[in-house]
This record gives sequence, structure tokens and C-alpha cells, in this order.
Amino acid sequence: MDIESITRDAEARLEAVAAMQSELQTLRGRAQNRSGNVRVEVNPAGALLDLHLTESVRALGADQIAAEILRTVREAQVSVADDMRRIVGGLVPEEQLAALSEGRIPDSTMRSVDDELANLRALREQGR
Repeated sequence: MDIESITRDAEARLEAVAAMQSELQTLRGRAQNRSGNVRVEVNPAGALLDLHLTESVRALGADQIAAEILRTVREAQVSVADDMRRIVGGLVPEEQLAALSEGRIPDSTMRSVDDELANLRALREQGR
């Protein structure tokens, strides 16, 4: 394997990581209850970002409204966790997956990927 193919391979892997990081930043879990009167949105950490209740929810008692909200939030959290596992696949070590599931991508990681991509692109340009 020559230097150029190694560089192309490394750049392709870094591009995949950069795309994964970008996708994770915008990842959201969404769910609604069966009757559609409770809709929620959560971030990768499972934190509630949006809650929408329709007027028909007023027909329910306070305890049932609370239960519907909690159940719907849990569904959205499961959904976002499944999406996260699908996105990261084999690219992220298991110990780092916990940080990602909390919605954290360290700035140093993002800078490192961006810097490495820039270096590889510069090397390629010098070789032309």
C-alpha cells in the first residue's frame, strides 16, 4: 500500500467521523402517544426539548396527562438511543458511547477531526 492510498483511506475514515459528528449534533428523538394529543422531542441525552399538547388532552385527568407525557418521553428516548447506536456503529468505542448518549461531543474531538482532515487535504494538494 502506497502513501497516497493510505492518505485516501485515512481521509475517508475521518470524513465518516466528521459526518457522524454532524449528524449527532442534530439528532432528535420524537414520539407521540396513541391518540396523538401528546407529542414530544428529546435530544440525544434524553432531555425534553419540546412538548406539545392538543386541546383534547384536557379531557384527561392530571395523573393520566402526566403518565402520557412520561410514556411518550420514554418512547422518544428509546428512539433517539437506537438512532445513535445506528449512526455510530463501530466507529465509536463503547466507553465513549455514554458521553455521546448524553449529547456530548468534546470540542477537542471535533477540532482534532477537522485538523486531521485539513492536514490530509494539504498533503494531497502538495502531492499534485
